[in-house]
Amino acid sequence: MNNTDDQSPVTERTISDRLKKRTVSMPTFLMSILAVFLVGFTLGTRAHLLSLPFGDDRGEVANLDLSPVQRTYDVLREKYDGDMDSAKLIEGAQRGLVAAAGDQYTTFFSKDEANEFFNDLEGQFSGIGAELDKRENKLIVVSTIDGSPARKAGLQANDVIVAVNDEEATTWSVE
Repeated sequence: MNNTDDQSPVTERTISDRLKKRTVSMPTFLMSILAVFLVGFTLGTRAHLLSLPFGDDRGEVANLDLSPVQRTYDVLREKYDGDMDSAKLIEGAQRGLVAAAGDQYTTFFSKDEANEFFNDLEGQFSGIGAELDKRENKLIVVSTIDGSPARKAGLQANDVIVAVNDEEATTWSVE
């Protein structure tokens, strides 16, 4: 038996018929492209309107009314008897705003504090080169940095610093 007898012959006409069934007119194609573009553009520019109401509404921050802060600044500037450093006032407001958030893991850094923090992350340090903690009014060594003055002086983890140069250390902070 010949396998070609079981199959219908493929002719140019059947191929042409199949292609006609799968083609789309040019206007339909262009309208489809335009529709996809418009849907993508709309979703991309208005995605914030489609957000679900879970968690905090972060959009509120963009509309924050700072006029009470400005009024406070204006009254302070008008009534304060003396010189004011506006940069210090702004930094104080920033610190207050961050503190008012109430998150113990969120901290405001001034430019100098941020530089010091990032230098610490990069392995640069100042001081004796020891991480300290304060427990029960005692200054405790948590760890020392290799090659630091603290390590060279023989300080080790869990050592208690009682005094330095005859100055009592119980009132010192770890900051």
